[in-house]
Amino acid sequence: MSAGAPPVFFRTRMERPLFLDLSGALLVFLVWIFGRQLLLLAPIPPAAATAALLAAGALLIAGWVWPWPGPLAEERRARAPMRSLGAHWPWAILTALAAAVLLLVFTELYARFVPPPPPDDVYLANFARPLGWLPSLVAVGLVGPLLGESLFRGWMQGRLTRTFGPEVAIINAAALYAVANLYVWLVPTLFLLGLLCGYSVYLTRSVWSAVLISAAFGSLGILADLWLPDLDFSTGPLGGDRGLVLGGALIAVTAAVSVYTLGRQRVLHDAEPEEPARGDAPPHA
Repeated sequence: MSAGAPPVFFRTRMERPLFLDLSGALLVFLVWIFGRQLLLLAPIPPAAATAALLAAGALLIAGWVWPWPGPLAEERRARAPMRSLGAHWPWAILTALAAAVLLLVFTELYARFVPPPPPDDVYLANFARPLGWLPSLVAVGLVGPLLGESLFRGWMQGRLTRTFGPEVAIINAAALYAVANLYVWLVPTLFLLGLLCGYSVYLTRSVWSAVLISAAFGSLGILADLWLPDLDFSTGPLGGDRGLVLGGALIAVTAAVSVYTLGRQRVLHDAEPEEPARGDAPPHA
């Protein structure tokens, strides 16, 4: 092997067709989506549903993101940058908080013009039980972000970046993520979430920045449903033109904060040395 050549398993396993590479990750995520919905709709105690969600997520994450030792494990770790955020930590946290509010307000305003389908009665009944919110919080605020961002922003975006470059990778990974959640009404919000997460991973070279954004948005949505049931820009105290003005102002402020914090991360990104290329395509600028 010549000096600087990648290990053998990178030159062989990473030559798999792109379709097969991405379809495996999509399949794992769809298994999570269907399993999550079954557990959230099941007539079981919230504690049992929470434990089952944690166990299912742990199995999927352990088996896919951190598989058993071997060539496949090395390849996945090379593609999914699970490294520490380092100096990006404070800016990543601020980005996550601002982006979560931005996405929540965007969704509320979007619901004013495109009413969402009514939630399942069984889910509402489970949510109204004592601690009934806990399984949903764990699903969308913890396990879902860990698994989803590892698969889409780590595995998929990493694979696409090495083949097509970061811009194409960020957009396509965001689109796949929005569709794979199987919630048609929420596609615009999920696509915007995917773009924010993808760009943050590109800047930080770490999936943890995307996990923070996704977890903050999911948790904020559940907590808003729990403690702020009147947070609605189409009805209630925020209805009418007042709601549009307030919602627009919140979007403008949180968007400005997000742009600023992402800009600070861009400065850190540009100051860091480029990582050596690994994979089946040369690195893109």
